[in-house]
Parts: sequence; C-alpha cells; structure tokens
Amino acid sequence: MLVVIPISESDKTISDKFCNILNFFGPYFNHEVLFVYKSKDQELVNSVKEKIYFLFKAAQDCIVDENVKTGWPHGPNAYWRETIKFLKKINNKIPWYWMESDVTPVKDNWLDEMESDYNYYGKPFFGCVSEASYDYPFHLSGCAVYPPNISDYTNNWKWIHNSELAFDIICSAEIIKCQAFDSDKMLNYFQTQNYKLDNGRLFSFEKRHIPFDIGRQKDIEKKEIQINKTLVVHGCKDGSLADIIINNYDLLKFI
Repeated sequence: MLVVIPISESDKTISDKFCNILNFFGPYFNHEVLFVYKSKDQELVNSVKEKIYFLFKAAQDCIVDENVKTGWPHGPNAYWRETIKFLKKINNKIPWYWMESDVTPVKDNWLDEMESDYNYYGKPFFGCVSEASYDYPFHLSGCAVYPPNISDYTNNWKWIHNSELAFDIICSAEIIKCQAFDSDKMLNYFQTQNYKLDNGRLFSFEKRHIPFDIGRQKDIEKKEIQINKTLVVHGCKDGSLADIIINNYDLLKFI
C-alpha cells in the first residue's frame, strides 16, 4: 500500500508526535510513502522526512503548486487533488491511504492489517463512513484507502480546489455509490484533544467546537477505541492520544 502524507505549516505543532507514533509501530517495509507539500514548507518537510522516510521500502515526493489555497477545507482539498493528479501522472498501480497528521495508529501491524482488510473486503474505497450532520449525506471520511486510479469511480475530484466544502463531502455520492466498505477498525473522532486514560483502559477526551457536532457524536458513539482491534483514529489535534499509546501500550495491549 502507498501511504500518502500531506505536510503543511499547519501540521507543525503535531508533527513530532505524529512521527513518534509512526516510529513506535514501524517499520513498514511492505509499504511505500508519498510526501505531499509546498516547497515553502521544505524545512518542516525535511524534519518529518528525516524521522520517518526510512520506515518504508520506498519514498517519493509530490510538490504542490505554491498558489493553491490554504486553510480548511481549501488546503486539504488542493493537496488531495494534486495527489490524484500526481498518481495519474506516474501511472500508480497500488491502493493509497490518505494519512493526515491528526491520524493516530493504535495497534501493532496496523498498516499490514489495513491492507489485508482492504483486499479481503474487495471494495475500491475503505475507511470510516460518517454522517457530518443532518444537512450533509453519509460520506467516507477523508482519511481512507482509495483505489489506484480514483477517476475510474469519480471525476468530482477535479473541481474540489474551488469548493467551500471538504473533498470527502463533495465526492460522497459517487464514492458511497461504489459501496465503500465501512470498517469498524477505522475511527473518525474529528477535532478532539486532551486524551486521557480513565480506569486504566477507557479513553476520555475533549471535543473542539465545530458546527456539526451531532454528526461527530454519532461517529464517536458508533465506534469505540479498542486496543487490539482499532487500527487508526482520525481527529486528535494535539497528539495526546499518540502519547498515551506510546507510554501505555505494553499494558493496554493485554487488556
């Protein structure tokens, strides 16, 4: 599998903890990595690459145009679109996992297991199916596994860079139509922070304010973090979940 890691200045405060958790569960010699970034962020990119590139069997770079918009959702939209264009250009043949810096692996062999599950269930899209709010449809949360050439299933990606909506919402209808597999091992705890351990095994956390908390709460209630089952949790914005896993994993994995 190809792990796609977008890097921008907005990731600076969490990048060290992201690298720490990747190192903790690494290496990933069955997999490749693609770094997606702007040249102006080269200093941060170099710092991240030095910490994790050697964990993978091969590494590549996708340099994004300096003029693409920044901020949410414009930044992620543009980086995701540029990634798809790059993968088409190099004639990519393997599935790819979009892994933003607020994704936290929580299990040994998480990436091998993710690839195995993807192949076993046989759907082109694989991840966490979410319901952002009553105003938006069910959609595949963006940090997911995608087919080698997404254009075989949707062309909406071509216009997302000018949208006020996130790319996973824009492409939702076509992706869900292709029967994306909703994995109970991939969790979406969007915009959460200050994770703590309660009673030695249950996780508590705080939720940052967002306008679609109803949908987020549905995601949280639907899938609980379970060490030895959960593969990744998307959404921890301060790296606190990574710290807990690293500092307590030897105990947690036996619970």
